[in-house]
Amino acid sequence: MLNKKPKVIRTLALTILTAALVGPGAWGQTFKVLHSFGNAGDGTAPIKGQAFDGQGNLYGITNLGPMGNGCLGNEGCGMVYQLKPNSDGTWTETVIHAFNGSDGAYPLSSLIFDAQGNLYGSASGEGHYPDVVYQLTPSSNGTWTESVLYQFPESPNGSDPGELTFDATGNIYGTTRFGGLHDAGTAFSLNRSLGWQERLLHTFDVPGDGGGGPYGAIAFDAEGNLYGTTLGGGAYNSGVVYKLTNQGAVFWHETVLYSFTGGPDGNAPWGVIFGPDGSLYGVTQVGGYLGNVLCELGCGTVYKLTPNSDGTWTKTTLYAFHGGHDDGALPLERLTFDQAGNIYGVTAGGGRGYNLCGVGCGTVFKLTPSSGGHWTESVVYFFTAGLDGFDPSGPLAIDRAGNLYGTAGVGGLYGGGVAYEITP
Repeated sequence: MLNKKPKVIRTLALTILTAALVGPGAWGQTFKVLHSFGNAGDGTAPIKGQAFDGQGNLYGITNLGPMGNGCLGNEGCGMVYQLKPNSDGTWTETVIHAFNGSDGAYPLSSLIFDAQGNLYGSASGEGHYPDVVYQLTPSSNGTWTESVLYQFPESPNGSDPGELTFDATGNIYGTTRFGGLHDAGTAFSLNRSLGWQERLLHTFDVPGDGGGGPYGAIAFDAEGNLYGTTLGGGAYNSGVVYKLTNQGAVFWHETVLYSFTGGPDGNAPWGVIFGPDGSLYGVTQVGGYLGNVLCELGCGTVYKLTPNSDGTWTKTTLYAFHGGHDDGALPLERLTFDQAGNIYGVTAGGGRGYNLCGVGCGTVFKLTPSSGGHWTESVVYFFTAGLDGFDPSGPLAIDRAGNLYGTAGVGGLYGGGVAYEITP
């Protein structure tokens, strides 16, 4: 049985003013803070990934704030924000929705856009209120209207919903980390044409080999099969990569593509994406290199799964993090590819500031492919726990010019985290 994780609440630290708002990265990149969270009327603790609209605006979520709207006493239920670029290079933040508990609280997923420009996400409940999947609809005057599409009855339909995705016809698919017949999580869909009617696709089973605690990004292939990961369970209780196939039965059929052993191959996988070569790519939070005493279970890995002609998949570790002052540790969330085929991601630890951030303040990393299937890792940016923040979280967004956009959950000018841009 998996232990339930409490709501994601990040402790706000005193800001140590040691970093400039704009400064050089490790290899000549420029790091720029677009917005510092935590001022009056603003959210705190930005998490998950950001999404671009067609006009170049960024959208994201904060786990807490604005202050005083009823959740966790006075810390706020979280919000959805927009960052709009200005002609002088600055960005303007607008709170487009603040949760109040009854309509969701402590948002849990990255935002996704549909073809009509509506935003979708998941959020947990506050008190006796249920977890939800919500929609935000824009109006011509710049305001947004929230609608709750689905409320989760905790059993058997699941609790703690995570990342969402669309199928080819615009239906929503997602997972819950808990709930289901064995309290090991579920996979579900919401049918757009039927008024977002929910269907339970699969319930995970920790005592079996199918994994438990589905978490992270999920992805469809061209045939409509759904792929994802579980944090635990599997043959070695270290998580699995799974495939769900619609075979016309009541529930979708699960196939375990890879079961992590918890050793050098990794432990606790966190979502998958398809790369340009048709392979699945992801990270494990821990496992891999075991030489750093501050990463007791290993500092995490980047891996890929390549499909074979006989239906099996071959797993390859692309990189094992070492932690310490010169490398990241504990990679999070899904990876991001640029147009040249390089991989980018973030680590929650490693790098600078061990005296400030425990296992390090986190990094942005890059993996560059070379001949023979080898990959070379480099650290794009080391966080310092100053005005640049620390504890980066969520996948990176990338624009057409190759600039990277992300968030750090703590620190910054007001202590509530930052949104940042890294320019090559």
